[in-house]
Amino acid sequence: MRLFKNQTQKNWIQLATKRISSSGVMLEDSDGKLLVVKATYKPYWTVPGGLVDDRETPKQAAVREVFEEIGVRINERDMVFILVADRMSSQLQTYQFLFKAKLSNDMKAHIILQDSEIEDCALVSKAQVELGDRNYAKAVMQWASNVTGYVEQVFDK
Repeated sequence: MRLFKNQTQKNWIQLATKRISSSGVMLEDSDGKLLVVKATYKPYWTVPGGLVDDRETPKQAAVREVFEEIGVRINERDMVFILVADRMSSQLQTYQFLFKAKLSNDMKAHIILQDSEIEDCALVSKAQVELGDRNYAKAVMQWASNVTGYVEQVFDK
């Protein structure tokens, strides 16, 4: 299968803007609480996740990142797409894909934090997030507000 019909199309594709993508998983327990993690290199609490690697889908990245960060294995089939955020800052523009999955009691019992990257985790309710008991990422605040679909986020303002 030929991807490009001609040199002009190939040149256009090569010059097109490329965007970094990341993905994460909103893991909810049976009480409706969300698992949030505190990365050593971020000033806020967020959901497990990270960059989408080359030749990896956002779902595959989410599964890999959850396992790397908290030692929990989830199945792609058990994840539901919730949101994509078009994230803009003065430095770059990225896409963040967010999925939702159940966090079973067995999973909670086997959480192992990635020493090099994750310093803590917690289960939080929507009420806690809305009260601002911690510094939360926008993704967590959107979960608390039941935002789904597509959102645009502007940083550095």
